[in-house]
Amino acid sequence: MLKKKFICIITAICMTFCFTACGKKEDSVDNTVPKQTTEIITESKDTGATDDTEDVPKENEEELSEEVSEENTEENTEENTEENTEETSETSDNDVENISEKSGKYVDFNEMCFYINDKKYVLGKTTLQEMIDDGVPFDENDLTNAGNNLNPDYKSQGFRIRLGEYYTAQVFAFNDTEENKPISECYINYVYLPVKEDEEPNILTFNFPTDMTMEELKENSGEPTNEKHTDFEDGRYVDQLEYENQSEIYIRACSYKFEFISGKLKYINIEYMP
Repeated sequence: MLKKKFICIITAICMTFCFTACGKKEDSVDNTVPKQTTEIITESKDTGATDDTEDVPKENEEELSEEVSEENTEENTEENTEENTEETSETSDNDVENISEKSGKYVDFNEMCFYINDKKYVLGKTTLQEMIDDGVPFDENDLTNAGNNLNPDYKSQGFRIRLGEYYTAQVFAFNDTEENKPISECYINYVYLPVKEDEEPNILTFNFPTDMTMEELKENSGEPTNEKHTDFEDGRYVDQLEYENQSEIYIRACSYKFEFISGKLKYINIEYMP
């Protein structure tokens, strides 16, 4: 009788251990499923594959989103906050420095800019609408076309800026997106100024003087990419100096073009291409 009781007790203890071991194994399996699912989803997203994700149960996806969100939020919030704060402060400081500092070069492809009433406008960044909102003295007839559609990879018509009674400069907008956009929403990519001896373009200025000589330009910015000299029978001569920086997307290059007539700067063309 005692022997039977002892056998029953031993049997009960063994069954208890078996149940306990099975419970830990099941917990282990449940915990590993979301991690495997994460890897599959990540790989298929990066590679564009879809076959692997078909075998992943939707229940696991829901568990994954909840568990990963909670775990990552708790574990990484403090670290990300500290890192982002440091990175943001550094980036902000750098941005301020980049905006405020000038290279001193007349030809600067890092920031192709001009100024209207001493306010800086950067080719490739400033939109036509920003200039309109700032009250830049555009020709009223040109502004009626600011809302017109501009096709992808097209440059707009010129928008004249009144510098004097019979004196204007022009800016052009460019659409480098894949969709049609109103001209006003596109950025300025081209500025053109004819230089007049008897009239200073006080409204429009650059990082270089408009009365500089060819020698001063070369001394400051080096030899041009292209240079052409033409003599005329009446004794006049024309020098065209072009500085280029090849675009990463388009055939046309970013460029500064200066045309001197008989040694005096006459035309300025600056074009940005992404």
